[in-house]
Amino acid sequence: MTLHETSRRADGSPGTLKLLTTGGTIATRLDPATGRTAPALGAAEIARLAPGLERAEVLELRRTPSWAMTIADMASIARSVGAALDDEDVAGVVVTVGTTTLEYVSFVSDLYVDATVPVVFTGAMRKADEADPDGPANLADAVRVAGSPEAAGRGVLVCFAGKILSARGCWKMARSANNAFLDTDGSVGVVDGDGPHFLRVPPTMPRLRGTPVEGVEIVKVFPGAEGDLLDAVAARGVRGVVIEGLPGAGGIPPKMFEALERLAATDTVVVVSSRAPSGSVPNPPTGGTGSPLADLPLLSAGSLTTEKAWIALSAALGEGGSLSAVRARFSSLAEVGP
Repeated sequence: MTLHETSRRADGSPGTLKLLTTGGTIATRLDPATGRTAPALGAAEIARLAPGLERAEVLELRRTPSWAMTIADMASIARSVGAALDDEDVAGVVVTVGTTTLEYVSFVSDLYVDATVPVVFTGAMRKADEADPDGPANLADAVRVAGSPEAAGRGVLVCFAGKILSARGCWKMARSANNAFLDTDGSVGVVDGDGPHFLRVPPTMPRLRGTPVEGVEIVKVFPGAEGDLLDAVAARGVRGVVIEGLPGAGGIPPKMFEALERLAATDTVVVVSSRAPSGSVPNPPTGGTGSPLADLPLLSAGSLTTEKAWIALSAALGEGGSLSAVRARFSSLAEVGP
């Protein structure tokens, strides 16, 4: 089964807006008793933060900080988005999530959910009880995008600080600034006083079956890194590894070559990404000037960031099938261009 697989009515007639909440900073307040912050607002309280949600159907999926999520949690949210879309009267879905993993959760949904009506993720950088929280404005913008017929057919979207981003290209670039996100493929659109304005249609992502597996590893290299990092991962018998190469074409330090050859000779699927978030890794990955690794069975992350490649590989492995089928499935996701 897929996380979500259903035919949708696409006649543009009015319908119901649904709000799904998961906690995160948009729901977070300071607890005076403990001096600590925690997600405190439920779905009904979040719905009151922005106009346009008065008649929305609201559902609280969880109330947790997003940094505590696993890929299984992200898949559970994607299932809930899919279930919301099963209602033939739904006109759009807004999902609030913490910004630490917003780019990952939205991408998981984009892989599994056929968003024939707008699906828009948003959140906040400032807590709900701060003097000037950004959550209400972000939520109001997301509601306007989710209610726009033009948003349909653009896949899962992220709305943040007046920008409309694709789930595939959404990347958190700042640690604390309100304008924390950009789209590595170029913004899909903007939201201003006149409403949403769309600039491009993101490429259609292949829809996946199954559920992403846990246990795919990420290895971040650095100048002079040695092979013991990869040997330690190989010793665990993992099914997949994403190696984040140096910025640019995904260069790999020479001291890692022998360990990478040993890892590539196993049934572990090995993907090479780049620390630089935009642009594409060569296919096949070269490992550096002179293509020292070109003869190894390595997969290119394409234009995917390291973490998006990690998600895509987890999802490709979750579909099952032969090693060659998994490799082909991953490549079909990585090769989708801007």
